[in-house]
Amino acid sequence: MFYDLTSPDRGVLEQLSDILGKAEAGLDPTVFRIASASSQIYQMLDITGQLPPCQVELRERGLLVHFRSGGQSLAWAVPYWQVSIQHNDGKLSLFAGQHQLRLEQPQGERVDRLYIARLYERIASSTGQDHDIYGGQP
Repeated sequence: MFYDLTSPDRGVLEQLSDILGKAEAGLDPTVFRIASASSQIYQMLDITGQLPPCQVELRERGLLVHFRSGGQSLAWAVPYWQVSIQHNDGKLSLFAGQHQLRLEQPQGERVDRLYIARLYERIASSTGQDHDIYGGQP
C-alpha cells in the first residue's frame, strides 16, 4: 500500500504503525539506489527522468520504503508476510503483489550481508518459515 507522507495527518501515521509496528530505536533506514521498479512504482517516481534514491526502514512487522519525488514524500508499506525478497549480484529485490523494486547500494557496492540476514530473520519470524541467508528454505 502506498502513502503520501508529504504532510501526513495523525491518522495516516497511526495506520502505518498498526500495519507495520513502530520504528525500532537504533535501526536507521538504509539508503539504496533504485535499479528498476514495476510500472506503477516507476510512474509515481519517474517525474524528473531519473529514479530517486530510497530508504528502507525495517519495522516490527514490515518494511517501510521511503521515496521523495517531485516535492512529494511517498512511502510503500509492506508487511513481512506479504514480501518476497531475492538477493543476488549484490542487489536486493523486493516483491509484493504486483509491485517489484530492485535496489542497490548508491556507490554500486554490494548490499550488506548483515542487513540481508536481519531482513530474512524478520520475514522468517513473521511468517513462521525458516530461511537461510541465501533465501532458500532448508
